[in-house]
Amino acid sequence: MGILNISEIAVLVCDMLSKKRVGFLWDGLPKPLPEVAGFSWVHYYRRTDTAATAARSYDLASLRDPLSEGNTLDMLVVPGGTLEIILEIASKITVSPASKLAEGALRSGIPVIFDASGLRRRLELSTEGELETLRKIVLPLKKRGMEFMGLESALPSRTENAETAGERTKPRIVTLCGSWLTWNEISALVAGAEAVRLAAGTKLTPESRDRLLKLKIRVEEAL
Repeated sequence: MGILNISEIAVLVCDMLSKKRVGFLWDGLPKPLPEVAGFSWVHYYRRTDTAATAARSYDLASLRDPLSEGNTLDMLVVPGGTLEIILEIASKITVSPASKLAEGALRSGIPVIFDASGLRRRLELSTEGELETLRKIVLPLKKRGMEFMGLESALPSRTENAETAGERTKPRIVTLCGSWLTWNEISALVAGAEAVRLAAGTKLTPESRDRLLKLKIRVEEAL
């Protein structure tokens, strides 16, 4: 066994500690990023059928304490951010590991950059009331340190034609189908809904029913 070179280890440690740890929260596998002096990229991703091969990549489901993990970063970037993350943090009911990671960063005063440009199609299906609620949610999140990129372009204009606006004001009812659906599975689907309709044979976990009750979302059972 060779003798450890303490000087080399000391240089390596100093180099690692001098770098800013910037986390990237991916909705899927991480994308390659260029090496930049003074920065260390840390990737968090939602595991699919393929594991990530990039250095410093962590499957979100493998994190024991996402809240504490968020505290280890100097900044968190959320490319292709989901509406689920915004709504969970705003409601103070963080369920998914992704939301907990972002919440942990915000609690520690660590800035979070949220890419909202991919929300356009989802927001186009929202009522004007839901969009106004989202606009109100964004302000306190900004005060906490969350910076939104592309949000204004993602939010549909208030000057839509009357026919389209009329369609948006209809009560939103979401139909759910499945067996013992967890809150993590349905939270993004029911965001902004007035009621959920359960298809035949569909069951909700106790946690799902409890959270729907707290959000005042009516549950319509299958006949």
